[in-house]
Amino acid sequence: MTPALRGGKLLVLGNIASGKSGLVRAVAGETGWPAAGIDDARRRFGDGSAACEARAWAHFLAQAEEPRPAVLECTGGGPFTHLLRLALRRSGLPQAVLLVRTPAAECLRRALVRGLDVPYPDFGVPLDEVINGVERELDRTVGTAWPAPLCTVDGRSDPALSAARAVAEIRMWLAHERTP
Repeated sequence: MTPALRGGKLLVLGNIASGKSGLVRAVAGETGWPAAGIDDARRRFGDGSAACEARAWAHFLAQAEEPRPAVLECTGGGPFTHLLRLALRRSGLPQAVLLVRTPAAECLRRALVRGLDVPYPDFGVPLDEVINGVERELDRTVGTAWPAPLCTVDGRSDPALSAARAVAEIRMWLAHERTP
């Protein structure tokens, strides 16, 4: 691990089961920044109900708003997107996005093989529809609602190699952010 980088908020976006968590752990280890994900908050506060989903998001949004560097992870879509952008802005720190791209069919295969250990709310929609919907939402919002990504990572590649590439991009981003 390198010494902690002075930094900002790094948001890792990607589909369900795309490989975000592995990348986040590796990037957090390389940068020295704490990691937080919506699924961690769901595990802590969720039970599948709408009220607990709101509680999990409240916790995640509070982490996004803290004025300290962090690697944050979520799909990047859904009803809390605008509140997440506001929380990141309120942190006062520079923000950047890493995008994990994995074909929807691979995300679905992974989700079915490993199962979902997260208490997602049941919206009454089949998982394949959810994953395909997230893919469409990412296509629509990355570069518009969210900043253009520092880099796009193939979610099928080794997280350590992807993290090394991502950290190089983060270093360049931070150097640029500090240039007058």
